[in-house]
Amino acid sequence: MKIFKTIKELKEAPKEIQEKVISWIDDREDSTAILEGDIDFMWYFGGWIYLIETTEDVEYIPSTVENPDDLDGGKRPDLYGFYNIIEAESDYDIAEWDSEYAILISITSDSGGAAYFVPEEIAKQIANIMKAIKQREDEKCL
Repeated sequence: MKIFKTIKELKEAPKEIQEKVISWIDDREDSTAILEGDIDFMWYFGGWIYLIETTEDVEYIPSTVENPDDLDGGKRPDLYGFYNIIEAESDYDIAEWDSEYAILISITSDSGGAAYFVPEEIAKQIANIMKAIKQREDEKCL
């Protein structure tokens, strides 16, 4: 798994991910300062940008379902007290296809939340990712 914490680091991401994240920045009033600076995405987006590279990496994507056995995140601090996406169906605020990637985002603060980019060939192997995307697509049709 690769983690991109700043614009400078994002330059190492695949072009499709760079373009998507920059489109999110371009939609904001302070976009020039962000694109020319090196501001931490945690501050700007409320989370970093994650590129999932293997099916094993999927275990690090938090679901939106709290794990009652780990509410303080002590057992799996990387999941912040939640089950992972393999263990629990999830209702992400954003779950969609973009280019060759599934994008999963759970809004966790006023700034937003972490964004997980999952390559299509991996995403299609994970039932709960496919369910989350279908749920969002179905809601758009209503």
